[in-house]
Amino acid sequence: MVAVSVRRSHPLLTRYQTARRNFWLGVTNGALITGAEAFFHSSLVLAPFLAALGASPLLIGLIPALRVGGFFLPQLLIVSRIAHHPLKLPWYRATSIVRSVAYILMVLAVFTLPEPAWIMTVVLAMIAINAIAGGISGVPFADVTAKIVPHNRLGTFWALRSVIGGVLALLAGLVLRQILAGDIPFPDNFGYLLLIGAVLAILAYLSFTLVREPPGRAGARQPLVTVLSRIPTLLRQDYNFRRYLRVRFIALLALLGEPFYAVYAIKVLGAPASAIGTFVMLSTAAAIAANFLCLEPALRHCAGRGSALVCRSCQHHADHTDRSPHPGWRHDHLGRLSERLCGSRSAGDLRLSSDRTICRATAS
Repeated sequence: MVAVSVRRSHPLLTRYQTARRNFWLGVTNGALITGAEAFFHSSLVLAPFLAALGASPLLIGLIPALRVGGFFLPQLLIVSRIAHHPLKLPWYRATSIVRSVAYILMVLAVFTLPEPAWIMTVVLAMIAINAIAGGISGVPFADVTAKIVPHNRLGTFWALRSVIGGVLALLAGLVLRQILAGDIPFPDNFGYLLLIGAVLAILAYLSFTLVREPPGRAGARQPLVTVLSRIPTLLRQDYNFRRYLRVRFIALLALLGEPFYAVYAIKVLGAPASAIGTFVMLSTAAAIAANFLCLEPALRHCAGRGSALVCRSCQHHADHTDRSPHPGWRHDHLGRLSERLCGSRSAGDLRLSSDRTICRATAS
């Protein structure tokens, strides 16, 4: 008989390893999503693509409405149905399958359908389906993120997603230029771009489905009518929430003209199709520069506010999840550097708080 020694992991070490694994899976998810979105950019890729297929201005202008409206409206309808589930990740996995299938069908349509009108129909339908499924997945994503990422690491979490994703988006701009400037005929050239974006998006969904979600406290299941009836009271009583929605609404109105910029540059100003890659890189660089410009004002005027907001929105998880699995968890030099590149911890906290704001309508 040979004695076999079984090495048992210390519970604290196991929690630390799980937390670190979850953290980097979440970062990978965000980085890949940002890279994928460069290939599905509503204004700089999808709009010129549909315009080249002969789409009317009405259909081109419909793209941001489908992506924005389709993303946000389902959250209000679905949050009351999943609040009573202690585990939210299965909802994310289910919607990720729907989104992946939508991307695959979109790519197949570009390569196989002979008529431009058919391609436009399928692409617009898949954009709508993907947006709705994405909106539904946004609720469990925010809930799971609140449970797996320690509060003192939220800034680093969002910053790393933004930094790595920004690099991927810049590289995506180079890929866009090379493919659109090459000899690949239309619409196959855009088909390859959508294919690359679909692969990145599917890998992003897969990475987040692999996180290990700890059970949370289940909320009370409430009828949709009850949830909707709370909204007027919430808007009257919460001045900050009312201001947030006002700014959010005005910012979204600015998206109405976005799809026509690249189309105008190509059709009227005579810019080559490969200029789309340059537009994507400039857009990404502008976003990074804006983070630098807004960092100091954010630190002066918003320090602490984001942390307070996110702590209130995620407080019900604090009693059920170990937020500091290991003393060395907060000493991450790469994370600290990325925080300086992309913003403060408060900026990350505010983003998570924004993702979860709609959930307040279901608060008891």
